[in-house]
Amino acid sequence: MLKIPHCGNTQTVSGQAEKTTAYATQDKIIQMGLVTIKTKTMKTTKIFRFSLLLVTLLLTTAANAQIEIVRIWYDGKITLIKAYTPATAPKQGNSLFISKINKDFKEFYSFDVFANEKRGWHGRFSYTTLGAKAFEEKIEFTKFSDDLYYKDIIADKKIQIREEHFKKNNGKDGQHWGIIFPVSGYKYEGEEQLKIKFLFSSSEAAQDFAENMYFILQPYREKQLALTRADSIQFSIAAAKYRELAEKPAVTEEQRKYIVQANMFNEEKNYAKTIELYKKTIEINPVAYPAAYYNLALMYAQENDFRQAIFYMKKYLILVPDAPDARAAQDKIYEWEAKIQ
Repeated sequence: MLKIPHCGNTQTVSGQAEKTTAYATQDKIIQMGLVTIKTKTMKTTKIFRFSLLLVTLLLTTAANAQIEIVRIWYDGKITLIKAYTPATAPKQGNSLFISKINKDFKEFYSFDVFANEKRGWHGRFSYTTLGAKAFEEKIEFTKFSDDLYYKDIIADKKIQIREEHFKKNNGKDGQHWGIIFPVSGYKYEGEEQLKIKFLFSSSEAAQDFAENMYFILQPYREKQLALTRADSIQFSIAAAKYRELAEKPAVTEEQRKYIVQANMFNEEKNYAKTIELYKKTIEINPVAYPAAYYNLALMYAQENDFRQAIFYMKKYLILVPDAPDARAAQDKIYEWEAKIQ
């Protein structure tokens, strides 16, 4: 069992360090116990080495967006068929891909959304023809007004094609292909969603749609890569300054509120909300509560997003490289790397 450190200042709740258990992996995440970790001053070469590791990791994470094809059986068992990066796109521009997508939409018949773990997939699921049309910046649906803008798709994450097997109402076997995109900022009927799924009646149309969307998202992927590069540099500088501080910054009351709320949602197994709240914690001050990065890593691992898990665990190690559990944290990274190879 991986032991989570208590990082930051010496504040505690009720004078005790509280912990809770992350359900899917049985790894512990921080509740509110905060004690001081003494870190050694790092030599300049070591600082640069860690910074370079972070930059390399972030750029690799952004550059390795792939298409993943999986098969889902009646019992929910998932089998990976293959993962690949499409060949270099032709230079005709987005108009070619938009035209191909609109051709694929002839075999598109349903649309579904995913808001949180408790509710699962929900939305306007219909076996009647659902019209959709791709444009330069978005996809429009003819039967409702919640258009999907490409900017709302998280471009540096994998696009998953699911060959889904199910039982029809008449007891016969059914099969369709779902294309899943992670989204941020997209709302369906006023509620922000985590994922969006397009259902197709043939594997050829599904894979063609996924690949054309991959190319349409390339400019957004490059933009994310640039932002990631800038973030890595800023974080490396902030981390180096943090390690030099004799007295570490205190966790603010607002941060404490988000930490408490994050742990509550973790207890309820709502990991998406837990992730959202830990991110709010580090938005206020990216170095005051290093354990937030550790906890984010665990949460993403539970969501099977191992690239993001590695991303945040690396940040944790750069911030507190001499933490008592640094060895165990690095071992977790090795485990997650094996899962994405």
